[in-house]
Amino acid sequence: MMMNAQEASEASEELTTSAGQSALNPEAETSQLKVRNVKNLTEVEALSQCVLFFLAGQDTASTATTFATYLLATNPHVQDRLRAEVDECFHKHGSSPSYDEVAKLPYLDCVVNETLRIMPPAARLPDVTSICSDNRLERFPAEDYVLGHTGIKVPSDCAIVVPVYAMHMDPEFFPEPEVFNPDRQVTSPSPLFLGGRGG
Repeated sequence: MMMNAQEASEASEELTTSAGQSALNPEAETSQLKVRNVKNLTEVEALSQCVLFFLAGQDTASTATTFATYLLATNPHVQDRLRAEVDECFHKHGSSPSYDEVAKLPYLDCVVNETLRIMPPAARLPDVTSICSDNRLERFPAEDYVLGHTGIKVPSDCAIVVPVYAMHMDPEFFPEPEVFNPDRQVTSPSPLFLGGRGG
């Protein structure tokens, strides 16, 4: 795969995508969005990006783990409940439960999601497509688009920015947003929760 980057033409080509981005044009069944004119990467550029992906991924994973540890230490009732769930998993599946068994722990999932909501592990980091980070999303419409019945026209070269962190800390969507409450992920999961996925 890395060698193909060098063999490919260095001429710019227009990339399009439809996966997950048709939200800008909900009336269209298969809307195509122009990501950007992008030149193919040389081998050196591709390898440099791999190093960035490795370092950024390692850093965000360790930071998220640190934040979760801090939140559990400062919320012992959450820690006790999570420990009980994990202990039950070990009791049921032995000392080395499979990934599938760990993935089925509902309260662990709530703790991770609430950690990502309240303390996202990454600031705005540049990425290859510049369309997402943990704190905001950017989307570009493929063509000029009018927003519903408002008459507001969004030009095709205009970035639509969604402030994910601001949404996660908005009391209208997450009551008492500064409070670490994993139960909110079960009792009233919000469709506006975008933690760890960038959208």
